Amino acid sequence: MNKGHRPRLRTIIEQSLVTTRIKQSKGEYPRLEEMFEAIKWTLARDPLRGAVPISESEEIVAYVIKTIPWKIARVPSLTVLYKVGDNEVIIESLAIRES
Repeated sequence: MNKGHRPRLRTIIEQSLVTTRIKQSKGEYPRLEEMFEAIKWTLARDPLRGAVPISESEEIVAYVIKTIPWKIARVPSLTVLYKVGDNEVIIESLAIRES
């Protein structure tokens, strides 16, 4: 990457339900916060990478990404539902699963 080209960063906004799920589950999954921070880092820089769009009447209303579990390190699969704005990514929902 050359000096003059920097990625456009978006602000990450988590709905309170998402924050609560992470806090409640971090005792069971010690590396969960690390994984979620990595997802937020990626979404801030390239929110459409690996995303599946959700459409209503041909208009994209949200996106979903899903990670695979890493059983050796006790990292669950995360499914993240989010919306992308001009300057922010709003994480609407989060599912945490072992498989």
